[in-house]
Amino acid sequence: MGLATFFQRVFQSNEMVDPMVDLQYQTMVGVAQRQLPPEELMRPELIAARTNFRKIEAIETAFDDRMSERLLTPFLTGNDPWLCARAAKALYASKPAIALQALKRLVRQKSSLYQLPAVWALGELSTARSLEILMSVAWSPHPEVQQVVLRYMIKLESKKQIPTALGVSFEKLLKDVRAKSDWIL
Repeated sequence: MGLATFFQRVFQSNEMVDPMVDLQYQTMVGVAQRQLPPEELMRPELIAARTNFRKIEAIETAFDDRMSERLLTPFLTGNDPWLCARAAKALYASKPAIALQALKRLVRQKSSLYQLPAVWALGELSTARSLEILMSVAWSPHPEVQQVVLRYMIKLESKKQIPTALGVSFEKLLKDVRAKSDWIL
């Protein structure tokens, strides 16, 4: 299949690309998709959001590192935190410093609407550098951010995927967060 055909199929499809795109889409609009009536799902801004998620996935899979960086960079500076986080995650393999800088910028925002997408991307990357940033958000003033950080930490601990460089500090933070939280995860 040619590149033009590939992009045409991706951008004209009405189906979601993967479950994470659907989750991010739902979070972005602040309402679970099943709560939206069908006519609401066809609003232009929601269609544009789904299309942008597909664009990032298409760029990530179809282009070399140099071209991907060029095409993903505009998403890093946009106003949509989910698009920024997805673009940073896609860009991490070739340009980790640029990707982490964008995710740090999101984490530093006071709103959980900006922090949550960054936490998702950092947890999915699960590298020593990304986990250092993730760990810095463990005591966020937003309970929903704390819960997501804790879930990623538990997931990594249960899979024994904690980077050696972070072992002791990761375990201590996880123990402290578990002891001070009221959540059952």
